[in-house]
Amino acid sequence: MRLKKKKFQSKIIKVDIKKTNKFLKNIKNNYFLMETNKENLSFILEISKKLYLKKNLLKKTISKFNGLKYRQQIIYKKKNLIIINDSKSTSFSSTLGLLKTYQNIFWLLGGIPKKGDKFYLSKKYHNNIKAFIYGNNKSFFIKKLKNKISYKNFRNLKSALGKSFEMIKNQKKTKTVILFSPSAASFDDFKNFEDRGFYFNKLIKKKLMNYKNSLHSLYYELWKNIDKFIFSLIILLFLTGLFFSLVSTSLIASDKLNTNDYTFFLKHLIFILLGTIIIFALSLINQERLLKLSLLIFLLSLFFLILVPFIGIEVKGSKRWIDFYLLPRFQPIELVKPFLIIFISSILSSQKYMNIYIRYSFTFLITLGVALLLAIQPDIGQTLLVFFSWSILIFISGVNLIFLTFLFLFLFSIFFYLIFFVSKFEYIKNRIFSFFDNESGTHNFQSDKAIESITSGGFFGKGIGEGTLKNKVPEAHTDYIISVISEEFGVVAIILILLLFLIFIYSIFKKVYLENEERIKLILVGCVSLILMQTIIHIGVNIRLFPTTGMTLPFISYGGSSIISISILSGIILNLTKRKVN
Repeated sequence: MRLKKKKFQSKIIKVDIKKTNKFLKNIKNNYFLMETNKENLSFILEISKKLYLKKNLLKKTISKFNGLKYRQQIIYKKKNLIIINDSKSTSFSSTLGLLKTYQNIFWLLGGIPKKGDKFYLSKKYHNNIKAFIYGNNKSFFIKKLKNKISYKNFRNLKSALGKSFEMIKNQKKTKTVILFSPSAASFDDFKNFEDRGFYFNKLIKKKLMNYKNSLHSLYYELWKNIDKFIFSLIILLFLTGLFFSLVSTSLIASDKLNTNDYTFFLKHLIFILLGTIIIFALSLINQERLLKLSLLIFLLSLFFLILVPFIGIEVKGSKRWIDFYLLPRFQPIELVKPFLIIFISSILSSQKYMNIYIRYSFTFLITLGVALLLAIQPDIGQTLLVFFSWSILIFISGVNLIFLTFLFLFLFSIFFYLIFFVSKFEYIKNRIFSFFDNESGTHNFQSDKAIESITSGGFFGKGIGEGTLKNKVPEAHTDYIISVISEEFGVVAIILILLLFLIFIYSIFKKVYLENEERIKLILVGCVSLILMQTIIHIGVNIRLFPTTGMTLPFISYGGSSIISISILSGIILNLTKRKVN
C-alpha cells in the first residue's frame, strides 16, 4: 500500500518559561533546578500538548526523571545530601550550570583537561563551592581555581570522595551536594566517561552502605565503651521507682486529684522514657563538647532561675516552678544543679588563675548567687544542697581546713541571721524548734505521719496495697515515698534500695580513683555528692533525723523536674566513666 503524500506546514511556537515554573511547583525534582534543563522541559511541555499526552502521566514521568546516565544524573537524594554523577562533563563550561544551581557544593574534578579551557564563574558563587581535585593533572586545575575557590588535592577519585564524606559527617545538619563533574576527559585512568561514571557509582554504593550503618556503629561504640555495670544500676533504680509508683503511690495521687486511673504512673513512665533519651544523648556526646555545652546550658537554666521570682507559679506559699505555654511546669533549680557542678569543677581545675583562693572566691560568689535566688523562693532544702555540693568540691580540690572552717562559720552566721531576724524565713525557725520539741511542736505533722507509716510496716511490710497510713502521709508520691514503701514492703525494701545506692556510689568512686584528670574527678565527685546528700536528706526527714523539708528521693520519687535532673546527672556520669580508647 502506497502512502499518500501530504504537505506539512512549519509553525513557530513561542515557549513560555513562566508556565514551566508553574508546572514545576507541583513537582519536586532537583534535576530541573538548572535553567538549561528548565528550557528543555519547556519544549517538552509544548510538544506534549500537540501530542495530546495526559497531564498526570507527564507529571509522574518528569517527577521520576533523574537525568541522562552520567549527565547531571541524581543518583542519591535525601534530606541533607544530594549526589550527582556528571561524569560526561569534559570542560569547565559543561559544569558551570550545576555550580550556579546548588548550595554548599563539594565538587569532585580531575582528569585530562582541555587545552586552553578557562574557568568563568561569578564571584558570588565562589564561597559556595569546595573543590576536591584528584589525578595527575592537579596543577592545571589548581592554577585555574586558585584565589577563586577553596580546594584540596588528592591522589585519586577514591581518596577525594572519602574526604568529602568525612567532612559531611563532621558537619552539623547542613544540606550538601556532592557533585562529580570532572570537567576533563577520562582517558587518564578510565576507558571513557561511562567507565568513569560506573566507577563513581560503585564507590558511592560502598560509601552509602557505611553511611547508613554509621548510626548503628555509633550505638555500638557507645555500648562497647560505656560502663555497663553503672548503666545497669541506673536503669534498675529507675525501674524500682516506676514499680513503686505503680503499686503504691500512683492511686494515692490520683485519688487526691479526683481521678480513678493511673495518670501519675503514666506521667512517671513518660518522664523516665524522656530521661533515658537524655542519658543516651549525654553519653554519646564527645567529652570536650559536653563540657563546653554544659556552660551554655548552665547560663540558660540560671536565666530561668532568675525569672522564677517574677513569673514563677506559687504552690503552697513558695514560688519554685515556671509554667511556659508550650512546656510542662518545671523547677529551674533541677536543671541548674548538674551544670553548676561542671561549672564549679571547671573553674577549680582551671590553670587560668594560679591563685587557688581566687578560684574559691569566684565559685563561692556563683554558688551564693544561686543560693540567694533559692532563698527568695524560698527553698531552704535546695539552698543547703547547693552549698553542700560546693563545699565538697572545694574540700576535694585541696582547700586549707582553716579557710574552710572560717567559711562555714561565716555561712552559719548568715543562716542564723536569716532564720531569726528575717520574717520571711520564720517558718524555718518554727520547724527547727518543732523538731527539737516534739510534744509542743506544730510543724511535725508530716514527719510524725511518715515515721508512723514506717514503724507500722515492720520488717517485711503489710503487703502490696495493704497500707492504710500512706493515705495520711502528705506528698506520698514525692517527698515521703520512702515511708509508703516501708509500710507495704517493710524496712527490708528500704535496706535493699539503700544497698543499690551504695553500690552505685561505690562504682563511681572506683572510677574516680582511676581517673587522672582533676576536672573529671571533681565533676564525678560533685555528681555523686549531690545524689548522696539528696538521698540522706530524704530518708533523714522521713525517719525524723532532720527537720521537715521537701526533698525527692533520686530515681525513685515521682516528679518531672527531679527525674530530668537525675537523668542529666546519670548521663554526665556515664559519659565521664566511659572506657577511653586511643
